[in-house]
Amino acid sequence: MSLQKVEQHLEQALEYLSAALAQLAFLSSVRDTNTGRYLHEGWYYCASPEEVHRVLQRAHREAFDRVLDLSLAELCQELVGYFRTESRGGAEQPAARVWQELEPYREMIPQGCSALDRELFLSQLRSALEVLVIPPESLPLEEQGASPHPQLDPQSQRRWGN
Repeated sequence: MSLQKVEQHLEQALEYLSAALAQLAFLSSVRDTNTGRYLHEGWYYCASPEEVHRVLQRAHREAFDRVLDLSLAELCQELVGYFRTESRGGAEQPAARVWQELEPYREMIPQGCSALDRELFLSQLRSALEVLVIPPESLPLEEQGASPHPQLDPQSQRRWGN
């Protein structure tokens, strides 16, 4: 049995799901919500259930952290992409409304994360969903300026971009 094989399978699966939110959704979907155990029976041929659990648990936390690092605009883009992929079409607004009501994204939070990270994640998702359900005709037109807006340095963007 090889832990390295499980990591290779996981890497291949996550490459197919290039967006951080899609990766987070996949990883949370292989967790049993009653036990918190990560299960992927297809990978048990190359590692023990405990090893598979540890690899998936670590990857889930890493994907969660990547989503936390997204700006609100990036999270909105990832949600639109996710909804388009999952609904096989352009049904972003209806999907966002369902997510607002049912809050299925709560299942994406890894077990053992801090209360602060949990609240930040929930706040960011709620805000992004609120942006997505605004009817396009309600959005103000972008003002045409003589020069583009100044860009913040990357460190400031992480702190203030959300």
